[in-house]
Amino acid sequence: MTPRELANSICNTLIRERHQAFLVGGCVRDVLLGREPEDYDVSTDATPELVISLFPDAVAVGAQFGVIIVPLDGHKVEVATFRSDIGSADGRHPERVVFSSNPEQDVQRRDLTINGLLMRHDSGEILDFVGGQADLRSGLIRAIGEPARRFAEDKLRMLRAAMQGVEQPPQYHPEGDVWIHTLLMLEGLPAGSSPTLAWGVLLHDVGKPPTFRPVSETGDRIRFNGHVDVGVRLAEGILERLRFSNQDREQILALIANHMRFKDVSRMRASTLKRFIRLPHFDEHLALHRLDCLSSHRHLDAYDFVRRMLEETPTEEMRPVRLLTGNDLQSLGYEPGPLFSKILRSLEDAQLEGLVRSREEAIAFVARHYGETVPGKRRISSASG
Repeated sequence: MTPRELANSICNTLIRERHQAFLVGGCVRDVLLGREPEDYDVSTDATPELVISLFPDAVAVGAQFGVIIVPLDGHKVEVATFRSDIGSADGRHPERVVFSSNPEQDVQRRDLTINGLLMRHDSGEILDFVGGQADLRSGLIRAIGEPARRFAEDKLRMLRAAMQGVEQPPQYHPEGDVWIHTLLMLEGLPAGSSPTLAWGVLLHDVGKPPTFRPVSETGDRIRFNGHVDVGVRLAEGILERLRFSNQDREQILALIANHMRFKDVSRMRASTLKRFIRLPHFDEHLALHRLDCLSSHRHLDAYDFVRRMLEETPTEEMRPVRLLTGNDLQSLGYEPGPLFSKILRSLEDAQLEGLVRSREEAIAFVARHYGETVPGKRRISSASG
């Protein structure tokens, strides 16, 4: 029996018992889009107790909210009683529910118009109380009712509306869409992980939905060009609204901004790689990358490469002592200004590359690369100072 056949049989049983029963939500949306739904949900006016009595193998996963799971042949269908939700106890669940016999009333509690469609399982007739079909045709994601209220009822709704159903290239993400990938990463978080790492995981791909480009546009594969920069901007707004501290906000944004850099670590110059590894709380960057890999293609080459680098590189090579200061540059004939920081960074790069190891070599390096950059000054020689 297929998932659709199971859902149909459940509807048949409920209707035979003189109850209303409809396919509802994402499965209806997918059918209208020409996709084969992975999961089917049924909405009914039958109470949870009655549903359990009709299906002996049913599991009461959320009976207080009217939700029963009916399994068969390795498949399962969620059967939910029509209801209205009252209040929001924790930003995820209603304080209480009131069961109803009205399917239109039930739809009003749902999140998005394209997820608020009902379908008669036998005829394919659509019941649309919220304009979901028009929004589906227009490619519009719109909340049912007042958006602020809908998203306040369940804090994850906003992310699901950003992420759920956003396909990814299967060669890199065989696990599924952006939402499934993010949930897998959250499930993989070790107990006791820091809040900043958890938020970094939750928001690391928030820029993918608005940058999604299908194969029909790119010509080769699904792409998310610029999703890191877009994600940083979106996350910044989210974290500001949630009043995160500056310190936590900076770390979460850094996790998002740098999570794609790991793919290039084996090709980075030594100086670039060492600067990357020197990011504050780099252990969180490494942990996020590991979760990212294990929740997708499962290749840990870059992770292992960085771990070896950390284990084999002495601290003095990762963070070398500064060989010259601004005062030294002044004594060499340079006037204070923006050039100072450029010279000192260039010199540190040379140290990180292993090209400069002593003060004498540092002076020679500056003379060789910046000896004629001081207007009106004599040429700086390696003997100066």
